[in-house]
Amino acid sequence: MNWNKRDTVRTVIILCGVVLFAYVLFNFDKVSSMFSWLINILMPFVIGFAIAFVVNVPMKGLEKVLFKNKDSRLYRFRRPVCLILSFLCIIAVLTFAITMIIPEMSKTITMFAEKRHRPWMIYRGRRSS
Repeated sequence: MNWNKRDTVRTVIILCGVVLFAYVLFNFDKVSSMFSWLINILMPFVIGFAIAFVVNVPMKGLEKVLFKNKDSRLYRFRRPVCLILSFLCIIAVLTFAITMIIPEMSKTITMFAEKRHRPWMIYRGRRSS
């Protein structure tokens, strides 16, 4: 068998991977606590990126609609104004969803449960008589 440098590097990488996997298996509690610590550190950044991604979509649209003239004196305030308007739009949509959609869903689920329960009660009444 003819060994070259590339085969040696692959073998060393595979052996290091096996050793690392064995370490993770034997010290799973330490590794999982370290992983949860890392997740707790990174979670604010992930939430911030998600909020920025969601807010950026309406903000770009509002900038195109409201601030077409670049020569205007108010053009320099386009980002803060559109940011505030985007947050207000998102809050309005969430408020609508909470106040209108969720109560209707609960009514529908309750009505569905009552209609599903009624035939079972009729069946139980016939069986006991």
